[in-house]
Amino acid sequence: YLIMSELTEIEAHKMYGGWARRYSHPSKVCNCTMKFYVYFPPQYEQKKVPVRILLFNNIKNIIIKINYNELF
Repeated sequence: YLIMSELTEIEAHKMYGGWARRYSHPSKVCNCTMKFYVYFPPQYEQKKVPVRILLFNNIKNIIIKINYNELF
């Protein structure tokens, strides 16, 4: 399980009107630091909406492999 207080925001990128934020957290199971992106769509600041967790290595993969229509 993931303890929210153990999350550290590493970087944030504005894209598709929303934000792709990269986080890290210590993993006891893998015995290393795990990293992932969460895409917050533009509506996120006004109301509760689903977010997308992206297990990509870098922001270029998000830009190349996914477009806005595929996200939501």
